[in-house]
Amino acid sequence: MGKTIVVTGATSGIGKETCRMLCRMAFDGMVLALRMEGKPFGIEAATINPGDVKSDFTINRGLANACVQGSPYYEHSMKSSREMIRSEQVGRSPEEIAQKILQMVRARTLNPKYFGETKYKLVMILKSFMSDRIVETLLMKVYQ
Repeated sequence: MGKTIVVTGATSGIGKETCRMLCRMAFDGMVLALRMEGKPFGIEAATINPGDVKSDFTINRGLANACVQGSPYYEHSMKSSREMIRSEQVGRSPEEIAQKILQMVRARTLNPKYFGETKYKLVMILKSFMSDRIVETLLMKVYQ
C-alpha cells in the first residue's frame, strides 16, 4: 500500500513553453499508467498542479542568450515572460501547496488530478469541451 504524488505544472496540456508542457503531459500519462498498474497492489498515484506559486523562481528566471533586442522572438518572449512574472507574484504560497499535498497524503483515496488554483481546474474542465483550435486561440490572446 502506498501513494505516489507527482507535482507538475499548473496546466498540463495548456501552455506556451514547449519543453515544460511536454514534461507536464508526460507526467500526467505516467501517473495514469501508475494508477492502473499499481491498483491491484494497493498503490495509488495522483498529480497536483499547484498553479502560480510565489517563489524565487520569478527572480531567478533567465533568458536564452539569443533572446536579445532585434531578435524576431524578443518582443514575443518579453510579453509572455511579463505575464508569467505577474501571475507568479500574486500566486499561492509554497506552504499552501504543501498543505494541499498533506491533505492528499492523508486522504483515504486519491483522485487522479488535483489543482492548487480553482482557475486552472476550470480551464482544464472547459478544455475538455473545446476544440484544440479554440484553446490555442484563447491562450494566444493571453500570451501574445
